[in-house]
Amino acid sequence: MEQVVMLSQQREHDGSEGITVNTLHVNMGYHYQGGAIVPEAGSNSLPLVQPPELWTGQPGTRAAHVVLERDGQSVSTIDLFGTRFVLLVGPEGQSWLQAAQKVEKKLGLPMDVYQIGGQPNDFIDPGNDFLNAYGITSTGAIIVRPDGYIGWRKTVSGENKEHLEQVLTDALSTILFR
Repeated sequence: MEQVVMLSQQREHDGSEGITVNTLHVNMGYHYQGGAIVPEAGSNSLPLVQPPELWTGQPGTRAAHVVLERDGQSVSTIDLFGTRFVLLVGPEGQSWLQAAQKVEKKLGLPMDVYQIGGQPNDFIDPGNDFLNAYGITSTGAIIVRPDGYIGWRKTVSGENKEHLEQVLTDALSTILFR
């Protein structure tokens, strides 16, 4: 925010010449290194700010915009976030769906769960952009906080259902500081 205020003041006095910071990067491309996230190994070496399109689902970054389709309508992934936690799973992530139902009840935490590219009534990824934009495989999963930031991700899953329940419970408990 400090950078944005300084840029605004600079524009008022000097015009747009000499602007050295890209406001899109400052507003949309920063990375939380701690707080309500589950950091991944090596995340402390990530830059604090970079062009938003270079982030690929790292916890602490803003969730990417990907155009999906459902019932013939285009929907941005961004439109899925805002009031509840959201679990996004890849096209082969059915095990996450079952685990999420149990975790919702266990924690008393309503959560929206979407499978991208799985069944015909799920969201379709016509551009095949979702997995790359979120840095997961077809069996992976990602939790997006209500503010649109990634809280946790598991790039691939080969575990049994009980283990997935525990993984989700631990991730949400960490994000919620429970």
